[in-house]
Amino acid sequence: MILLMAGISYSGIELRKLPHSIKVRIGQSYTWLFVISTDLIVLLVDIQESWRVLMASIPSERDPELPKYTTEHMMLIERHGKFSGKSCGEILIDEWSTSGKVRPTADILFKLLTKCQLYRAADFVATEVLNVDAPVRPTAGPAARIPTLTEEIGNIPTASTILETDEMNSNVRELLELLNNQDPESGNLINFNAAAIETATRNFDEAFKIGSGAFGEVYKLDLATNGGLALAVKALHPSSSMVEDQFLTEIRALSRHENLVPLIGFCSSAPRFCLVYEFMSKGSLLKAIACEEDNVSPIKWNYRKSITFGIAKGIRFLHCGKEKPLIHRDIKSANVLLDNQLVPKLGDFGLAKSLSSQNMTSAQTSTIIGTSAYMAPEAFRGDISPKMDVFSFGVIILELLTGLAPYDEEREGNDIITFIEDTVEDDDILPLIDCKAGTVDNDEVNSLYQLSQKCLEDKKRRLTSDRVVQELECILAR
Repeated sequence: MILLMAGISYSGIELRKLPHSIKVRIGQSYTWLFVISTDLIVLLVDIQESWRVLMASIPSERDPELPKYTTEHMMLIERHGKFSGKSCGEILIDEWSTSGKVRPTADILFKLLTKCQLYRAADFVATEVLNVDAPVRPTAGPAARIPTLTEEIGNIPTASTILETDEMNSNVRELLELLNNQDPESGNLINFNAAAIETATRNFDEAFKIGSGAFGEVYKLDLATNGGLALAVKALHPSSSMVEDQFLTEIRALSRHENLVPLIGFCSSAPRFCLVYEFMSKGSLLKAIACEEDNVSPIKWNYRKSITFGIAKGIRFLHCGKEKPLIHRDIKSANVLLDNQLVPKLGDFGLAKSLSSQNMTSAQTSTIIGTSAYMAPEAFRGDISPKMDVFSFGVIILELLTGLAPYDEEREGNDIITFIEDTVEDDDILPLIDCKAGTVDNDEVNSLYQLSQKCLEDKKRRLTSDRVVQELECILAR
């Protein structure tokens, strides 16, 4: 076994031959245990699905101008990850570090990370593995240093009146006071004290957990019995070096709109950054369609229509309701939450990206992120535009019409688009309509199916979100 020691350079060492385990310190707040060559690099490249970026940048041995891997390889890795339970980054690193005549070294990894502007990972490899200076970052643009939380939101008054006590009742009273004094119309957010959140959730007890995802866990904080709201507390993973970026992105993205999840406040005390939302009692649309929630009956046809319309309005607001268009980049039924009246709310804005102006229609990125079953073809090439959200919305329409899962390993044509393309004859979607929807209007069904196909067109011919809403207004007004 090779031991990693301070001041030692591992330049020229193949990734597969690096030390098995090391302890390192990242930033100013956290100490983590990494395992090389899998867990260390896996953690770095799994953050915000950066493994896709790294994979796309790996050159072919035969022709360095061409990539070694294709989008089909990405989908195979993602499929294998779902089947095996391994992270996609682990599968990529295992494959890359053991294939080909020329095995990748730490130096090659560093160069690729720098080229892809994955600077946090590049910083670590430079200083802790190669014992060289960290790469110089641009002073502006997405790769520039992100302002600290203090710089970004330090001027928002803190809820310092919350008593730091172990008594649950005291903290609940203080939380209720803050919530009761908040003006929902003002758009101002509450800066909660960390001690209050931790105490109210019994230090993030598993009994309070209601969900988890790539960026963290979600806990339910039910204040309804005390005359308050039921809240959802999203606690971001402290192990993610992207935690501050994701935290700030989500705060910037959310504005008041009937079809966006209401953000009530946040907790900016490291290392457990939290976002506090109004709790959506009916859960995600994905689970509601599949009838996986105990408190949700099968969604009937009229509700499916209103849910479709609500999602479209939420997307249009992101694209057109601000000075700069905001692209969600991960529109999917799992990120649509339903309130007690089955009103849909878009959530999870950690991957959202703003364009520089309303006149700008697209941008390029080396960061390939999203959920494959919902991703537009151009998204795999790093082409970011509002129309990628429209493509994802087209997939959700298919889910609402058919009740089918967006991706199913056991189904011929694993993703829903391929399955429907292979199954539907003469544009007749009626044989696939979800029977749980009850009585449907055949004309409405056909019109919504045709709308989904317009959303799934190639980028040039694909509808805008504004046009989607207009067409839905016509369909639902008949």
